[in-house]
Amino acid sequence: MPRAQTVFLQTLPREDSSEGHVTTHIPSEGYATTAFDLYRAHSISENGLIALNACFTDAATCIALAQLIEGEVSHFRQLEAAETALQVLLLHDCVDVLIPSVKAEYNGFYSYRRAESHRTDLTFELFRPCDPHDHLVIQEAVKFDVGIIASSTLNDSKLIGVSNEELSHSSFISHPIQSACFPAVCGMFELPGYFSNNEIIPFIENRGFFHNFYERMGTPWSVHMSERPQMSLSITLPPLLAVVLSRSINRDSIPEAITQLRAELSPVRSELQEFNKLINSARSEAELSSTIDQLNASFEAIVPAALETNFERRQRTLAEIFTLGGIIQPPIEFLLRLLNPNYQPGPNIQRLVNKTIVSRTFAKLLNMELIEPLCREFFTAAELRNIHRSYSDQDS
Repeated sequence: MPRAQTVFLQTLPREDSSEGHVTTHIPSEGYATTAFDLYRAHSISENGLIALNACFTDAATCIALAQLIEGEVSHFRQLEAAETALQVLLLHDCVDVLIPSVKAEYNGFYSYRRAESHRTDLTFELFRPCDPHDHLVIQEAVKFDVGIIASSTLNDSKLIGVSNEELSHSSFISHPIQSACFPAVCGMFELPGYFSNNEIIPFIENRGFFHNFYERMGTPWSVHMSERPQMSLSITLPPLLAVVLSRSINRDSIPEAITQLRAELSPVRSELQEFNKLINSARSEAELSSTIDQLNASFEAIVPAALETNFERRQRTLAEIFTLGGIIQPPIEFLLRLLNPNYQPGPNIQRLVNKTIVSRTFAKLLNMELIEPLCREFFTAAELRNIHRSYSDQDS
């Protein structure tokens, strides 16, 4: 997928330019890679990503989904991280993986140093449909002297005195300014960020309707899961992960299930992107507020509609027929109004769901079989024990 150019306004010239030629090598691994000298950036004048329904994520999120498929799961945080990865894959068309990095000078030669956990071949392949790029976030430029970092562009840098061999992922983000870089990049690009690395400041705001939709579906789903009678090894599956597992035969078939689901959700991604455009096209705050309220009400109806039993669905359909689609007031509502003038009938869940492609689609997806057998099918007894124990460890 061709990408439009992104143009940055910089406050400082490049240290590595010689007669107009950039001399710094950009190391790549798995994906095409670009570098962003954040410490020199002032703002973005041309944003090549904003029209592509793109987002940012981190390596930890990508790794979590692959580990669910090819490794052992021992903590509920791994399930949450896999769910975050599924938000990227299912709700967005493009993704850039942000990699903590520094620009290092060695005796007049410049090189970018990447810091990240190892990503397997499966990790890279899972995100190929999203036209993935690695995006090196350069938090500071450092200078080596006799194999030791002697100076940095970042005041109070934690890298001063660190040797070339000692450079590690944790050292890159040990400074509060450094750990805030990923959210800063999201803010500059005006794009959503989905991060799972605990050392990076969580960035969940400014996701537009992607956030509105997921929170209004995910929160009621979590409440529903927590209110079920608990079995000895009960675990909670977040909504997207539950859908993917319900459509998979075993763990090896999860990638294929994700690919098929992603294709099915193309209209959902398009509609969410259109909803985000409404924020800029509204002519007044009243119009914007009304639109947001209507969309949020539709999103909030997803889980109630998904959990509606066949009997309730038939009952509702008959009621619609006998009241001519709601035009004629049902006798019970007439009686209730006589007894209580303040009575307000509840919303018609199905009508709310049918207002958007997003809600209608996910109400159908979440109308699935029991979760408990699904958990026992995809996780070993040892994994279930460890995940179950991790909930208790968090509470203690």
